[in-house]
Amino acid sequence: IAGSLTLTAGGVSIPSGVSDYVDGSFVGSYTATVAGNYTFRVLYEKQQVYLGTVTVQPALADPAHCIFTMGPASSVVAGVPLSLLVTTRDSYDNNVTNALSILAANYLDRLRSQLQPITLAAADASGTGLAASVTLVRTGTFDFSVTVSSRHVLGSPQSVLVTEDPVPSPASSYAEGSGVVGGQVGGPLSIRIYLKDRLGNTFARPIPSLPVVYVFWPSGNVTAAAVQQDAAAADQYVATYDATEVGVAQVRITLSGVNITGSPFSVRVVASMASAVTADCLAVGPESRTATAGVPWQFVVQAVDSTGLYLRRGGAVVTAQLLAVDLTSGSLSAMAVDQNDGTYMSRWTITRSGTYNLVVMLVGKPVSRSPFSILVLASDFSVAYSYAKGRGLSVATAGAKGSFLVWARDSFANPFQQSAGAPSGLMTVTVAGSDNVAASVNVLDLMDGRYSVEYLLTYSAMYSATVMGVAAGSGTLTGSPYSISVLAGPVDVGSSDLFGEGLSSATAGVTAEINLDARDAYANPVFDISWSPASCSFLGPSATFTYFKGMANTYVISYLTTRSGNFQLQFNLSTSFRQAFPVVVQASDPDLTACTVDGTGAVEATAGQTASFLITSRDIYGNLLAGGGYTFTATLLGGSPRGVRRYYRAAVTDQGDGTYKGTYLLTVAGNFTLSVTKSSTNVGGGPFSVRVRPAPMSTVVSAASADGSALQAAGDGAVVLISARDEYGNARADGWELFTVNYAAATDTVARKQQTSVTDFLGDGTYRVRVLVTSSGNYTMSVTQRDAVLSPGAFVLLVSSGPLSLSSSSVAWPTLSSCSAALCGTVSDMTSVLVSVVDVNGNIVSGRYVPLLTLSITSSSGLAMSYPVTVPSDGSSPWAVFAATRSTNYSIAITADGVALQGSPWKMTLVPDSLSNGGALVGSGWGSGSALTLATAGVQARLAVWARDRFGNMLPKCPQWDGSAALTSVGGQSVPPTAWSVTAIPGAEDRCGWQVSAVHTRAGTYSLAVSASGTPAVGSPFLLQINPASISAGQSTVEGSGVSAAMQGKPSWLTIVPRDGYGNPVSGSVEVGVAVTYPNGVRDQVPVKDLQAVYYPLSVASCVVSVQIGGAHVSHSPFAVAVYPNIGPLCSSLSFAHGSTLTLATAGTQVSFVVQAVDTAGVYFDTGGALVEAELSRLDFYARQVVLDRADGTYSAGFNMTASGVYRLSVFVQSTHSSGSPFSVRVIPGLMSLDQSVYRGAGLTISTVGGLGTFSIVTRDQYSNERKISEGALADAPRVSLLIGSVLQTTPSVADQLDGSYFVQYNATVSGTYRVVLAFQAASREMPQSLLVLPGQVSTVAPSWGSRFASFEAGGSFQGVVSGVDIFGNALDITQSPTFDLDSTDMLLHVAKSGNNYGLTFNATRSGAYTLTVGMVQSGVKVSVAFHLTVSVAPLRTDRCLVAGDGLAGGQVRIPTSISIFARDAFGNTAEFRPAHTFSLSFNDTEVYLAIQRPSAALAVLSYAPSRPCDGCDMRVMVSGRHA
Repeated sequence: IAGSLTLTAGGVSIPSGVSDYVDGSFVGSYTATVAGNYTFRVLYEKQQVYLGTVTVQPALADPAHCIFTMGPASSVVAGVPLSLLVTTRDSYDNNVTNALSILAANYLDRLRSQLQPITLAAADASGTGLAASVTLVRTGTFDFSVTVSSRHVLGSPQSVLVTEDPVPSPASSYAEGSGVVGGQVGGPLSIRIYLKDRLGNTFARPIPSLPVVYVFWPSGNVTAAAVQQDAAAADQYVATYDATEVGVAQVRITLSGVNITGSPFSVRVVASMASAVTADCLAVGPESRTATAGVPWQFVVQAVDSTGLYLRRGGAVVTAQLLAVDLTSGSLSAMAVDQNDGTYMSRWTITRSGTYNLVVMLVGKPVSRSPFSILVLASDFSVAYSYAKGRGLSVATAGAKGSFLVWARDSFANPFQQSAGAPSGLMTVTVAGSDNVAASVNVLDLMDGRYSVEYLLTYSAMYSATVMGVAAGSGTLTGSPYSISVLAGPVDVGSSDLFGEGLSSATAGVTAEINLDARDAYANPVFDISWSPASCSFLGPSATFTYFKGMANTYVISYLTTRSGNFQLQFNLSTSFRQAFPVVVQASDPDLTACTVDGTGAVEATAGQTASFLITSRDIYGNLLAGGGYTFTATLLGGSPRGVRRYYRAAVTDQGDGTYKGTYLLTVAGNFTLSVTKSSTNVGGGPFSVRVRPAPMSTVVSAASADGSALQAAGDGAVVLISARDEYGNARADGWELFTVNYAAATDTVARKQQTSVTDFLGDGTYRVRVLVTSSGNYTMSVTQRDAVLSPGAFVLLVSSGPLSLSSSSVAWPTLSSCSAALCGTVSDMTSVLVSVVDVNGNIVSGRYVPLLTLSITSSSGLAMSYPVTVPSDGSSPWAVFAATRSTNYSIAITADGVALQGSPWKMTLVPDSLSNGGALVGSGWGSGSALTLATAGVQARLAVWARDRFGNMLPKCPQWDGSAALTSVGGQSVPPTAWSVTAIPGAEDRCGWQVSAVHTRAGTYSLAVSASGTPAVGSPFLLQINPASISAGQSTVEGSGVSAAMQGKPSWLTIVPRDGYGNPVSGSVEVGVAVTYPNGVRDQVPVKDLQAVYYPLSVASCVVSVQIGGAHVSHSPFAVAVYPNIGPLCSSLSFAHGSTLTLATAGTQVSFVVQAVDTAGVYFDTGGALVEAELSRLDFYARQVVLDRADGTYSAGFNMTASGVYRLSVFVQSTHSSGSPFSVRVIPGLMSLDQSVYRGAGLTISTVGGLGTFSIVTRDQYSNERKISEGALADAPRVSLLIGSVLQTTPSVADQLDGSYFVQYNATVSGTYRVVLAFQAASREMPQSLLVLPGQVSTVAPSWGSRFASFEAGGSFQGVVSGVDIFGNALDITQSPTFDLDSTDMLLHVAKSGNNYGLTFNATRSGAYTLTVGMVQSGVKVSVAFHLTVSVAPLRTDRCLVAGDGLAGGQVRIPTSISIFARDAFGNTAEFRPAHTFSLSFNDTEVYLAIQRPSAALAVLSYAPSRPCDGCDMRVMVSGRHA
C-alpha cells in the first residue's frame, strides 16, 4: 500500500522513508542532521492522515567540531586580561547548549609546573558559546587547553607568553647588600639592585638609563657610586663605593628619578666591626629558587654582626637542611663552606623533583627569611624510566581508534613535562604491520607528564607499536616494540554476503537454510557473531531460527515456519546490518485432520429452510490447499418426534478454490450429528453437533398456562409458563416470541401490562415470565398474544416488601460540614455518623432487616481503623461513633453486607483543635544539626517551636511570638550573654511555629528553657551542647611546669591545649611541634605524645620554649623559661586538678582525674609525698575519694556514681583548696534499661478489638535514674511487639514525647491473650503480665456456611453453626440466650450450644423458601440476622405422580378425551418431568395411540380416542415404564 512520510523545516525536506511490514503496520524512518523544529506530515494514498511538529535536538558535543579561540594575542604583558571563547557544536555543526558537564578547561604554568582550572560560563543568553576571562600576573609561558570528554577541541592547546611590563617599577624594585646597611671605615661597600615590574615580576629588559646611586656623608660630601649591570643576571645591577667617614650616611637609589623601595637608606659606618655573630643573616641565591633534578644548585649566606653590619670574615657554623614538602622525598643536610669573607656557600644536587623547604641555621638559629621554598623540576626526558600502558598496546578493532598512554619520566624517574602540543620533540610512535601497513598515529600531551597515543587501522592482522625517544641514542621504551592484535569490526551489510535458497522460498514445516559470509566494513572476515532470537524474524508468521558456525567466517542460518504465503524475511545482525528479503512459503501435503468445516449449517439450521456449510481443505499446519478435486460426503443423524433416529444426506459441491459447499433441508427440530467424511474419515474434528431450530411460531399449535405461586417480596415476580410451537409441531426454543402479561391490583382501574423477556426463557419452547410488582397487595394476572387471551386465565398474587436499595440509602454527618467536594471538621475522638437504609421502593428498612453495616476509616498515611455500626431495635437509624485525631485527609467507607453504600468512600479533611483546648508547645531541632543536642561555637544554633493541639497536630498560622528563651549553666561554667532572635520558620507559613536562634561562642553544656504564650515547650528545659569550633593556633594555650619555670635535670612538663578562635578547648589529633633553645645556641626538638611534651633543662639559666600548631605559634609562644637548681616549696593555690570528668559524668561509669603538685615558682613537682585529699558531696550524699600518690608529682583519684544529679567535688592540697576547687560535677543517667524503666497505662493489660490501646514508657537507666530530654536523647527508640504465642500480630507505634518518655498505641483486631515484648538496642524483655484483648460489641451473627443463604433437598437435613461475632469476626460469649424464629412450622429446628457457638439442625419435607431469624443481645446491643433456607424438590417419584381428568371415567368410541399427569416427588412436592420421561396408556394391556402435550414441566396431558367399547377396562398409566 502506498504511504509516505515527509519532514520539512524552512521549506527544506529531510530524507525519509516508509517500510511496509505486511501485517497492517508500517515503519517510518528519517535522519535529520540539522537541529530545529520540523513539520511532520504522513500521507496515505496521497491523503494527509497526520500533521504535527518534531523538535530535533542537537547531538552531544563533538570535540572535532567545537572551536576554542583566545585573545588578544599569543604574547601579552602581565596583568592584561585574556579572553577565552569556546563554541560547542555537535558532529553536524549544530550549536550545543548543555556541554558544561563534559567540558574541561585549564592552563599550565610551565616554569612552576602548576595546572589551574578555568571556570567557563555562558557567553550570551543563547548558551551556545562559553567564555572566560583570565588575568595572569606572573611571567612565563602558559599552555591553555579545552577538552570535551577528555579530547581536545579545535584550536586546543594554545600557548601564551606573558612578559613583564616594558618599564620597571621603582615601587617594586629593591636593593640589598652592605652598601645599604653599613660597614667598617676604609673598606668597600657594595649594593645589589633588583629591578621588578609593577606586579613584582623580574625585569630583564634593557633600560634607557642605569640606576643612580648617591652617598650623602655626615660632613656634607656626596659620593656617586659606580653602577654596572650584572653579566649573569639581566635584572640585577651592582654598585660599589668606599666608606670614607665614620657616622650615619644616607644612600639614595633612584630609577628614572624616582626612589626605589626603601630609598633613601640610612648607612652606619663604624671605626671597627663587632665580633659577635647573630642569626640575622641573609641567604642569597637564584631569585626564582628553582632547580633541575641532577643539576648542581647553590646559595650564599651573608653573616652580619650584632649591630646589623655585614661581616667580612668567616668562622661561624652554618648548617642547612632540605625538607621535601610532600614528605616522600626525604630530607638532606649539609654544612655550608666558609668563604672567609663573611659569606658561606652551600651546593646541592637534588634528583627527586618536587617542592622543598630549605632551612638555613647560623649559630643554631634560622637565618632571615628561613625556611625557603625550592622548586626542583624534572631533567631531560629518558626512555629508560618512561613506560606505556593501555589496552591499545595489545588489542584494537579495525576501523576504531586504538589508544594507550605513555608516562614520560626523566633520568631520575621524575614525571616529565614539556610544552603542550609538541610531543614530536620528545618521542616518536609508529604502529606498523609485517606487510609494511602503517597506521596514522596521533600523540596528545595531557600536560601532566602523560601522553595519549591514538592510532587507526582497518586491516585485521598483527602489528607492532614502537615508542622511541627523539634524542640521539635514546633508544626505545622498556617493552617496546609492543605486539597489537587488530580484530575485525562489526558485521557490515555492504561487505558481507547472504546466499541460499532460504532467501526466496521455503515449504511449510520444512527447514530452509541461508548462508552468511560475514565481513566488517573493511572486508575483514568476522569470526564471531553474537546471535540472539531478535537477529532474524519474519514480518508476518512466527518462525524458529537456528544459528551455527560454518567454515571460517561463514555462518548457517536455518528457519522453520508452518504458515504458507508471501512474507518478508528480515535480518538484524547488528546496528549496521539490516536487510529484508521476500520469501514465498508453499503449503505442504494435504492433511484431512487439518481440514475445517465452517458455516452456520455446521452449527444450526431452521426447520423448513435450506442450510449450508463450507469445507476448507488444508495441510497439517492449517495452510489452505488452493486447488480442488477432492470428494467429500456429508450426512446428518437425528431423532423424529416419535424418537426414531433417521439419516439425512447433504449435497456437497466442489468450488474449485480449495473449498466445498454443503447444503441440506430438514423439517424436524432438534439436535443432529453432522458427519463430513472422505474415504470414511471424518474431516476437521467431526462429527459436529447441529441444532435445528423450529420455524416461526404458530398460534394454532402454541399453548399457555400459569404457575400460581405467590410473590414473597416486592420486586419478585409471578411466573407464567408459555409453550410456543411452530407449524411442524417443533417447540419454539429460540426465546424470541413476544407475549403480554396483564396484571392488576384490587385498587387498579386499568390493568398493567408487561411483555416477556428472553432472560426468562427456559430453552425448551417454554417461557417463564416474571412480573415485577413494587407495591404490596392482592393482584390478578392474565396472558395475551396479539390480543388473544391464553389459558388457563387469571390467578391471585400476594406481594410483601421488596429488596434493599443501597444506591438510595443515605448517610448524615452531624458533627461535620461540607466544603467543596469533601467533609470538613475538627479533630475529635467522638465523630458520629447516621445511616438511613431503604429498599428499592424507597421504604425505610429497620430492625432485623438492616444488612450488616461496617464503617472503616483510612488516613492519608495509610492507617486504617474499623468501627461497628449500631442498629437500634426501636426502628431508628443505625449510627456509629469513630475517633479521628490527626489533622489530615481521610477516606471513609461504609458497606452493607460488603457492598459500598452510594457515595462511599467519602473524603474528609480535619483541621487541628485549638491550643487552649489542652494543646502544647513542642520544641525540636531545625536546620543543619539539632539545636536541642549539638551546636558549634560561633555558628548559629537554631531550634523550632511548634504549637500543637491536644492530639499532637500542628496548628495553622499563629500570631507573633510572645515567648522567651533562657540559657542557664549545667556544668557550672558561667553563662555567656546570649541574644536570642525569633523569626518565622522558612517554608512553614501555613503552620504555627517559630525559629529561635542565637550564636554562642563559649563551648559547654547548657540548659535552655523555652516557653510561649505562658506555656513551656514540651521537654523544656533542653540540653544544649556547644562544641568548639576549628583549632586556632593563636588562641591555643600551653600549661604545665615547663611554661615559665623548670628545674635543672628534672622533667619539665608541657600540656598543649588546642583551642578554637573563641578560646574553647578542642579535642582530636593535631600536628604539634615543640623546640627548646638554650643560651649556647643548642636547639632540641621535643617529642609530643597525646598533647604532652617533657624536656630536661641542661643548665641553670634561661631557655626559650617554642610551641607551634600547624606551623604557627600558640599564644605567648615562644616562652622564656627560668631554670632553677632545686624545687621550691609546695603551693596549694597553683596546684591543680585536670580531667574531663571534673564537669560531666555518666551514672555507673568509672571516671578519674589527676592532681598536679606545683611549687611557688610554678615548677611541677616530680616527686610525691604531698597531702592530697578529695571529697564528693551534695545535700543527701557525702564521700571521701581515695587519692593515689603516683610518686611523680601527680595524684590520681576516681569515683563511680550511680545516682544522677549535681555534685560538689573538692580537691585539697596540704588541706587547702587547689586551683579551681571546688568543682560542680553533673552526673547524667545512662542508656535506657528495660528492667528499670516504668510502664504505665491500661493498654498494658487489657484492650478491646477495634479500640485504641495505649500505654507509656518512662525511661530509666539501670540505676533507676529517670531520663530527661535535657540529659541527652536515646540512641534510638524502644520497639514494642504484640504476639499471640510466637506469631506477631501487630507492631504498635512508639512516639517520642521529648521528655524522656514514649507514648505507645496500637489497634488489635484479633481477640485473645497477647505477649508484650519490648526491645531496646540488643536487649529485649517480655512483660510479666499478659495483655487481654477482648472482643468488641456484637455486630452480627456469623454462620459456618459462609452466607445468609442455604439449601437442601426435601426429606434431607442441613447442619451448621452460628455464633455472635464483633466487626472483626471475633466470636463472643453471648450471656443472654439468643432467639431462633422460623417463619413456618413445616420445618423442624434443633439447637445445641457448644461454647460460644450454637449448632443448628434443619429438617423439612415440604419444598419452598424458609426464613430463620436469629437474635442476640450483648451489653445492651441487639442484633437480628435473617437466614434464608431453600428446600428444593426431591427427585421425581412416578408412583407419587397424580392422575386426573375426564379420561379416567370413560368416554365414547373415536371421541377424543384426555387425562392429566401431575409430577410429584416422594413427599408430594410439585416436581418436574424431564425430556427423557416417556408416557403410555393401555386398556387391558393394549396400548393406545396418544397425543402428548406438556404445558409445563410439572404437567403432562395425554389425549386419546378409544377405538372400541369397553366396560370396566383395566386402564394403566405408565411414566417411563412405571405406574403413575
